[in-house]
Amino acid sequence: NPHAHRGPVWGERAAAGFFEDVHVLIVVVLGMSILLASLAAAFTAHEAAREAAALRAEASRILRAVLADPGIIHDGAVGLLDIVSVERLNSSGLARMAGGVHPVLLVVSERSGESPRTFLVQTDTLGSSRTSASTAAALWYSDLDVRAARITITLAGS
Repeated sequence: NPHAHRGPVWGERAAAGFFEDVHVLIVVVLGMSILLASLAAAFTAHEAAREAAALRAEASRILRAVLADPGIIHDGAVGLLDIVSVERLNSSGLARMAGGVHPVLLVVSERSGESPRTFLVQTDTLGSSRTSASTAAALWYSDLDVRAARITITLAGS
């Protein structure tokens, strides 16, 4: 009896539900891929921002250490750099002040004298990833000759 079976027919003339759901599956997989990619991009951006903030904090710490180092300041006065000590400072002295973790560049610019002077000391080659911290300082030439200067620490990232 051909009419005895009234339920769904699974044969050549039947419509398969799988083919109706393929486009929905594609949309779901695409949506999940976009979501995962955006989460990965957000995590990467967050990590980069965190590393940059840590590098800025380290540059500020090194700047404070240089401004207070007994081997470079005059008569124990923080921020008053002895000119003779600045002229004698070498890369190993700067590395000692900085802690030697990252390559460091120290620039002391004095613009208030008759002829502008700039002192540069570098521990190692700086890469493309770097950050700087800068502040005002004073250079002690003598008790009657103290000049304004700008001190900048540039720190290389890893």
